[in-house]
Amino acid sequence: MIIKQKTIIALLIVIVFAGCTRQPKCSDKDVKKLVVVTLKKQISETVEKTFNQELKKNSFQNEELNQIFDKILEEKETLINELELKVYDIKTVKIDKEIKKCECEGIISAIEKSDIITKSVNEFNKSERYKYDIVGIKPTIKYSTIVTDDDKLFVNILNIEELEIYSSNIMVKLMFKFKEKAEILERKRDNYY
Repeated sequence: MIIKQKTIIALLIVIVFAGCTRQPKCSDKDVKKLVVVTLKKQISETVEKTFNQELKKNSFQNEELNQIFDKILEEKETLINELELKVYDIKTVKIDKEIKKCECEGIISAIEKSDIITKSVNEFNKSERYKYDIVGIKPTIKYSTIVTDDDKLFVNILNIEELEIYSSNIMVKLMFKFKEKAEILERKRDNYY
């Protein structure tokens, strides 16, 4: 009887521990998805910050241009979501089983779904300020993933500076849209006078 109780207790302990969140792997589907979501969020924050700095730097006297600038900025999420990012060739660099964390490295690529970049190539091609062409670019992405205290996955991009080409890509698209709208406004004014 005592052996049976110990066996049942041991089984319950195994079941309880089996229910605990397992060590994440760098190539887990959920981890790769969270890497893309995290990168897109960081792209969004960088673009908004940079775009707002441009607005402050240019501080348009014309209220209509300010309104155009604000409307264009609202389109950033759509443009970011048009980047189809994919993480592959993933390798685990380091595992810390005690805290359920791993450091990872892989290749990231993007498929350009927007035709805006094609239109803007002629406008911004010679610009050294924005290196934005993502076709054929496959930079290394370094990230860590950890299971939080509340059993959720958390991802941190470790080399975001090396991935700024994606933010620049979105910036060029927004600037091109702004330029198009500003030219339309200018033509309307010219026709008015």
